[in-house]
Amino acid sequence: MQWFGILGPAGLPPEIVARLHRELVQVMQDEDVRKRFVMDGGDPAFSKSPEEFAAFVRSEVAKWAKVAKAAGIERQ
Repeated sequence: MQWFGILGPAGLPPEIVARLHRELVQVMQDEDVRKRFVMDGGDPAFSKSPEEFAAFVRSEVAKWAKVAKAAGIERQ
């Protein structure tokens, strides 16, 4: 599975995070944008909130860290 997301710097003010999320949700509801995602093999789904996306990213980092460790992959 692949996914895409928009990330900002640590400490980004909550009102900016909320506005970015609101605007991106609006963009992702555009039919042409959705069609493009599907044409490229994607799923044009989006998180319900910035907090939901943050939790998803944390879970992905934890999951893939375990995979890398089991495979003996280390940071350079």
